[in-house]
Amino acid sequence: MPSVARTTPPTLDATRARYLAVLLCLTSGSLDAISFLALGEVFASVMTGNVVFSGIALVSGDGAVLLACALALCSYVAGVVVGSRLAASPGAEVEGQHWPPGVTRALRCQLGLMLLLCLGWVLADPAAHDEARLALLAGSAGAMGIQGAAVRRLGVTVSTTYMTGALTTVIESVALGKGLPPGERAAALGLVLLCVGAAIGALAVTEASWPSYLVPATFLALTLLMHGLVARRSGRSEARSSVR
Repeated sequence: MPSVARTTPPTLDATRARYLAVLLCLTSGSLDAISFLALGEVFASVMTGNVVFSGIALVSGDGAVLLACALALCSYVAGVVVGSRLAASPGAEVEGQHWPPGVTRALRCQLGLMLLLCLGWVLADPAAHDEARLALLAGSAGAMGIQGAAVRRLGVTVSTTYMTGALTTVIESVALGKGLPPGERAAALGLVLLCVGAAIGALAVTEASWPSYLVPATFLALTLLMHGLVARRSGRSEARSSVR
């Protein structure tokens, strides 16, 4: 009897999907550190902070900071639009999937943008050219917008770009003696990885001679690679179960 081709990707359980997504905090932390230290003291993903910086700049009359914040905000919005459409494109939703194929599609687009930013860093020194610095900032915020939108399409609740809520949830669980259920444990790990990513990103800006963008791009590529390996393993397990 001829074999039937697989028409749907292997499913990931909620725990695997959640912890794979949390790895993206390394990308967020490193890119925020790079943008803050090298691209004008604004963030690529923490838009709440940029809104606060905008208010301060309005009062102080700092036009450069105001321009950088406005550019980051607009670019992040554009990234969310692109990421939302990619992650929710036809065929992106598969019933029972905690990590729909559309999420992978959006993150691959983000990785492509990150690699372009690496090239831009090499071709135009952001420390010497304001135009290059602003262009890299726009690309960075756009990349984080894509990531933020993609993660919202997951079948689990997790954040990789705005972590204040995650911190509140973790502290609340500890304060009330509830312990940390799986979601809160993943959130706690995400906070740690965000800090680790920021530290590595800062080192890349201050110490490394190669383009700093290689750090978040590498973290993102490794996350996608791990997702592929885990999904393939899940697919083999499902195939063995169906034979039985």
